Amino acid sequence: MELGDSAERGVSIATDCQLVVARSPMRCRYQNANCFLSRDKRTCAAREDGKEGCACDTEACQEHCRLATPRDPEAAYVYYSGSNQPAHAQEQNADPNSPSQTRGTHHFGSKSKAFNVVDDRLFTFWPLSGPFTPANRNDHLLTIPGFRNLARRFPGLRISEVLGDAGEGFDEILLFVYHSLHALRTIRIRHHACDKDALTCLERGYDPQGTPLCPHGYLLAFNGHDYQRQISKWVCRQRCMPHPEPDLLPDNWTDEQRAALTLCPYRDPARPLGYTTSVHATHSRDNDVRLARDFKVGSPTWKLRIGRLSYAESRNANQTRRNLKRSPWFGQADSAKAQYLGDILSCALNVARFVREATLAAESSAATGV
Repeated sequence: MELGDSAERGVSIATDCQLVVARSPMRCRYQNANCFLSRDKRTCAAREDGKEGCACDTEACQEHCRLATPRDPEAAYVYYSGSNQPAHAQEQNADPNSPSQTRGTHHFGSKSKAFNVVDDRLFTFWPLSGPFTPANRNDHLLTIPGFRNLARRFPGLRISEVLGDAGEGFDEILLFVYHSLHALRTIRIRHHACDKDALTCLERGYDPQGTPLCPHGYLLAFNGHDYQRQISKWVCRQRCMPHPEPDLLPDNWTDEQRAALTLCPYRDPARPLGYTTSVHATHSRDNDVRLARDFKVGSPTWKLRIGRLSYAESRNANQTRRNLKRSPWFGQADSAKAQYLGDILSCALNVARFVREATLAAESSAATGV
């Protein structure tokens, strides 16, 4: 896969998190830092939530609650529903027995985030380890600290694009990628209930995928992205001429409103591009960040770029194949080291594989006299 991006613009980063099971078995899903305080200061989160919990009034609770795991004190419980949409994913206090939660999984441990450099020339990725936190820490809260840490570790690393799932689609992350990294925001859409209302979309000026609309409800065509100025241009190209019916037309529109479509001033033959608009850090009409992207979502270019997000899943799969899905050691610090070593091994094996392939290619050329 070759996207044709200039090497001077920088690298693409595909980011994702992986839940890592603690070495210690879970004894209480409400474990937290208070479980390790002195007995007179200790509170029980399980009891506060109406569960049995522990009164911590026995000799077994002298140093810490007997239901806590002292060898993995930072480990935390999280119920993951399996959805990348934040409205449905990682609801810590959700009832796991409810019908909407029956397909999820229980985790007790930590969370590892990696920033994978996508190498389109060699069809591979180079994992760079990121934050390692308790499992109940939301994914998007690790993104900006992770990128800032990368800048300290690799001051010469230039990032031209960030690829992420919908869990990264929060305003603060999108603005950070745009203003601080000056990178493309190839991040899946985080949807909202208002996206389903046609009138709301028409009033705000863009559809549920962030594609701008003309005032009459026609979808605009993507007209390119200016990498220097970080502006995406959109034009109508007089779409209303061959298509009498708008792409987005509320059911409650009156006949007068429908008749106004024929009076559009952008139908002038001398202006074939018609109505135009731009997307910067936000949509120009209402300063929305959530649906502002640098390419048309769903277009062939978008699909080609977002498809490389699978490299982040490949990193997680590599960690699983090396039996690092469950930490081989106790404690958050040592568990993090195991993840770091797994990423280092992936990079080292990449180098070894390419050296072998180059050697075999040279031997083949020598044998054939080419």
